[in-house]
Formats: sequence, structure tokens, C-alpha cells
Amino acid sequence: MSTDTAESILNEWRPHPRQELFLRSPAREILFGGARGGGKTDAGIIWVARPSIQDKHAKFRGLVLRETAESLADWVDRANDIYSKTGGTLVRTPTPRFVWPWGAKIFTGHLKDTRSIQKYLGREFQRILVEELTQIADRDLYDKLLGSCRSTIQGLDARIAATTNPGGPGHYWVKKRFVDPVQPGRIFRESGSQLTRQFIPSLVTDNPTLCENDPAYIEYLDSLPEKLRRAWRFGDWSVLEGSYFTEFSRMTHTCRPFEIPRTWARYIAVDWGYYPDPCVCLWFAVSPDSRRKEVVYRERHWTRTIPEDVAKDIKYISRDEKISVAVADPSMWASKSGPSDAEKMAYEGLPLIPADNARVQGWTRMHEMFKLRRVNDEGLMSPTLKIFNTCVKTIEAIEICQHDQRNPMDVASNKLDHWADCVRYYGMSRPSRGKISDKIPDVFSLKAMRYRKSMQEA
Repeated sequence: MSTDTAESILNEWRPHPRQELFLRSPAREILFGGARGGGKTDAGIIWVARPSIQDKHAKFRGLVLRETAESLADWVDRANDIYSKTGGTLVRTPTPRFVWPWGAKIFTGHLKDTRSIQKYLGREFQRILVEELTQIADRDLYDKLLGSCRSTIQGLDARIAATTNPGGPGHYWVKKRFVDPVQPGRIFRESGSQLTRQFIPSLVTDNPTLCENDPAYIEYLDSLPEKLRRAWRFGDWSVLEGSYFTEFSRMTHTCRPFEIPRTWARYIAVDWGYYPDPCVCLWFAVSPDSRRKEVVYRERHWTRTIPEDVAKDIKYISRDEKISVAVADPSMWASKSGPSDAEKMAYEGLPLIPADNARVQGWTRMHEMFKLRRVNDEGLMSPTLKIFNTCVKTIEAIEICQHDQRNPMDVASNKLDHWADCVRYYGMSRPSRGKISDKIPDVFSLKAMRYRKSMQEA
């Protein structure tokens, strides 16, 4: 840093090599971290304030967002230790913010709910720092933040940076946006766009200060269960702690499209939506042999489309196929006046039957379909249900499913759950092939008590 104040800060806080890469990155969007203990917090504190403490831009405005008000308080205390030595003053009400004598300001907020950051949307911030980005489940919220990342200050470009670890409700969209496009450390630019993104990984071993001062922390990370250890210790984005369908694997449960024999039965499953939720339809095929094989071979979705037009599209797409059964979201039969959405589709020649909407039992049925079973005498193992790799959203929807925190037996809501719901509707329409009971038994029912009595008398 160029000023005396900035130099004094760096004399006290020297960035490690990975932190230095982060601080010097020219990308408009930066993701830093990917593992625990990599020095993300301190690097973020310096990064977001550099236009103020280095260049003393009077009109500079920064924004820092964290997951909760409690974690924000920890960040504010740590930042205050640094900013107070540069002339920054902490103003705690109504929400914490830092103000410098020359006019620069850094505002803070939390991500507890979407309303908590509405007051920042539409404003201009030349630097935005989001701590624990994967805690944002809805990518649209991040896109809105991008709209507030802009600069009218000559010589100061706008940038947004985020820190995070693998896992959390936003794991997959963050991974898809930052981790998947190019190798770590390289700057990525989408075709036809001037916007750039960069993922800079940092492990605990990249933070020698922590390793020297708290060597037991590495031992703690090494002692974690395998998936959590791979995510937190080594920054492995291929594992997702909290995943509902832990058995699901693209290598095992997906396949290349193949020509489906005409002897296979065909089914469709529909989950209704208009806007913003889409209407989703999946096509399934089932082999006639005793070792039942099932495949999801097509997916489609519609938004702002009335039931009659959806039905016409499905009929046209399936014009050369004989659909045996079409199951659908039971809510499609609800109607306060006039024909229901299901009736409107039936008028267009697409009769539907209401699906069994038991959620927990439906997810259990999907576990059964994903379970590996012996399919030949040589011991080859394969799941009952596979998915064509062209059904991109269906695959991602299953991967993104996580346990609901309030009811771990259920799947938490997410933007792609309509595709997973279609698989669930289909699964509940088919006979069970697993040993897991479809329904949770009532041990106090008259039938159950009679059965226990007969067993005692036997």
C-alpha cells in the first residue's frame, strides 16, 4: 500500500501468498477460500477497505454482508481492530458501519432473510464483500447484489468478493459459477462478456500463522468425518455435507441417451407451476423384464404458460409414444370456481391422475430406486433408476437436495425441487422394490396390536 497509514497496517498484518493473490486479483468477481482456516476473514477485511485506507477516496462506499447478525458482530469487532488504526470510526447504530475522516464509508448487513438487505439493493457500492457465500440459497439474490456493485468514481473500478467453504444451501450454484468453469486461480470470462470471475482456493496449510499458533486446529480438521474432512480440510467441492441422496452419483446413476425399445412402458410426471415457479414434466421408461430397469429420458419446463398450452406441448412432444400413466401434483385438482388445472389439461387430451404426495415416503422410494442391486450373475451392481445425462436439471435437482433443518426426514425447499418432486411422484406410482417400508407403521393401530397378540400366542 502506498500511504504511511497503509504501510503501518501491512507492517502489522503481512498477507500470506494466497491472501496476496486475492488482494491483487483484477477480476470483477472473486471467490476466496474453500476450506477452513485459510485466512479468509482477515484478507476480506483488508480487501474491502483498500480504496479507503490506501487511496482515501472520499466518495468510496463499501458493503459487507454476513450470514447472521451474530457472525456479523464478530466480523465488526475484528475489523474495528484494524480500521481504528487507519482513522476509521465504528458507528454501531442503526447498523454497524465504518466512517473515515475523508468521507469513505463501509456499511454492513446480514443475510438472515432477503428483506434484511433490501435497503442496499439499487445503491452504488464500489466494493462488496460477502462472507460465507454458500449460505445464500437463492442465486437471484446474488445477481441483485451484482446490480449494486458499480462505480461512478474515476479510477476506481467496482468489484465483488466472497469467502466461503463447501456446503450450505447455495453450494451448487456457487460451485457452478466459480469452481467448475476453469482451473482454480485462472480468470474466467464468459463468451461475449467483459465480466471476469476467479476462484482462489486457500487451505489451512496456506495460513502459516494459524498453523504455528494453533497446531491442534489441523488435528481437529483431520479428525472430522470423511465428507466433512474433505470439504473443510481440503476444500473438496465434490462432496456436500447435508446432502439428502448421499448414494447418488453421476457416474453410477446417469447414462448416455440410448434408443428405448418400444416394448418399454412410458410414464410422465408433472409438477405444476406458473410463475415464478415453473411447470415441470419428466418422461420415464420402464423395461418389461423381471429385473426392472427404469430411466428418466426427457425433461421439459414452462413458465407463464397456461395448463391448456402445457398439455398441448406434452402431447406434441409425446406424439410418437404411448404414455401409459401420467401422474401429477395433487394440487392441480384444487379449484374454487370453474375447472381445475388438471381438468383443463384433460380437455386437451392429457388425462392425469393425482400423485401420492407423501413426502417422506416418496423420498424413501427414491432411495430405493437409487440403491445399487445385482443385475447379473457376474455380480454387476446397478440402480433401478438411471437418468439420461441430457436431463441436466433433474440431475442437479437431486444433487442439491438437502435435509430440512426442522424435519431432517424431509427435503429442504430449493429452486429445483420441482424436478425432484416429479421423480418422487413417479416413484410413488410404482410398486416398491426395496425392503424399506413405504409408510411409517402405526404401532398402536388395531391391526398392529392383533398381529403382536397372534405372534405371542403362536
